[in-house]
Amino acid sequence: MTTRTAHIWLGADGIIRVKPHARLHESLEDAIENVAAVDKVALGVRRPVLIDLTLAGPQSAECRAHYMLAESNRYTKALAYVTRSLLARVVANFILGSNRNIVPMRLFENEAAAVAWLLAEQPSVIPPG
Repeated sequence: MTTRTAHIWLGADGIIRVKPHARLHESLEDAIENVAAVDKVALGVRRPVLIDLTLAGPQSAECRAHYMLAESNRYTKALAYVTRSLLARVVANFILGSNRNIVPMRLFENEAAAVAWLLAEQPSVIPPG
């Protein structure tokens, strides 16, 4: 599923992947659309989510606040952020510090490490279909 700011899909491994694109500025409306897309691809099941911040753009304060709400993470079992960018790491660390009680979260420099953690942390991942 593609939104204005991200491509969101459920992988064969049961992990929801979110890949922001085009370094677009994210507004509150974008956050609402992206959360709705995650909810849709989750198929009614709490799942691990991997967010690749490689092409993520800046986010408004309202956008960040929306992503931090418990209701925005109702289908999120654990959350892994992937980035090598210093700026994205700063943003991700801010989010990690703000959301520490909602779901388990970690920051990684590569997708393989993030997937390994998500699968080890959440052994009861349900594949799609």
